[in-house]
Amino acid sequence: MVRQAVERNRRAIELGKARILHADLLDLDADSGVYDKIFAMNVNAFWMRADREFETLRRLLGPDGTLYLAWVPPSAGKIPHIVEQAKANLDAFGFQAVQVVYSDFRLKT
Repeated sequence: MVRQAVERNRRAIELGKARILHADLLDLDADSGVYDKIFAMNVNAFWMRADREFETLRRLLGPDGTLYLAWVPPSAGKIPHIVEQAKANLDAFGFQAVQVVYSDFRLKT
């Protein structure tokens, strides 16, 4: 996935507009407030209860930064629980859930 992201965003990376990192969030050695956008895909900790991770994200995001969280849930029935828990965790750490989008992505035959 990292290789594909680098390929797709090569021009933005070359222009210094994007960085693609694959790292353990808690081990990431980066300056505070340097990121405008942070994307996390299928990171279950964010809907479980990730105090240290949310504190780290809060530190890394700039004042107008945006955090994007996305999951492919193990089943459609888990979607309401994941949304509820993620929103509660975001609220607890001072993030505002601006938009929550979910859908049943099962293939229809």
